[in-house]
Amino acid sequence: MQPVKNKQELLSALGFSSPESILCQQALTHSSYVNEHPEEASYERLEFLGDAVLSLVSSTYLFTNYPEFPEGILTDMRAALVRTEKLAEIALELQLGTYGRFSKGEEHNHGGKNENILADILEALLGALYLEEGYSSVNALFMKYFVPHLSVILETKSYRDPKTQFQEIVQQKMKITPTYQLVKENRELDEQAFTVAVYVAGKSLAIGTGKTKKAAESTAAAKAIGILDKK
Repeated sequence: MQPVKNKQELLSALGFSSPESILCQQALTHSSYVNEHPEEASYERLEFLGDAVLSLVSSTYLFTNYPEFPEGILTDMRAALVRTEKLAEIALELQLGTYGRFSKGEEHNHGGKNENILADILEALLGALYLEEGYSSVNALFMKYFVPHLSVILETKSYRDPKTQFQEIVQQKMKITPTYQLVKENRELDEQAFTVAVYVAGKSLAIGTGKTKKAAESTAAAKAIGILDKK
């Protein structure tokens, strides 16, 4: 995406006809900002809706355009397209972190660069777009910003579960099985409640965070694959 000059230009590019609407502002508002401004509402409810809308839009696209694939592969492809890491990548392309509303503390902690927060904001914007502009606008955004990533996902077969991929790589190269260890758990942090480390031959190779332990393990495995690819 070409650089935008301001938040209004960004939201207009995403399909919003009223970039200054309450829903648009809410979709960009992190819960930490609400702690300092109780009169505001965070993006969490919109994120819930956006997650469901994205699932429907992506499922419809995959079902329609890949008739040769069975249900299992379609499910894996959808998961690869909507997992946190991919959503955060797209959110970075859209510069969403630049326009998120955070508390001073969260800004200091670089909340606008946090993968989980970026993914949440993108889903919240999809929820807001669905409510304000309808399904067709969400589908247009999906076609423009999500579909281009599918060719890479198919080419690299990254639609396969990262844990399975990583285990196969390690077993093939080293004849051992990677293990996962819960490093930290903080259920008060919505974006990253679990932190998990993946170990190979007793050494920590990568760390992942997620809303669930399974998601954190998947993130750690995906990062570990990237590390091995660079070696």
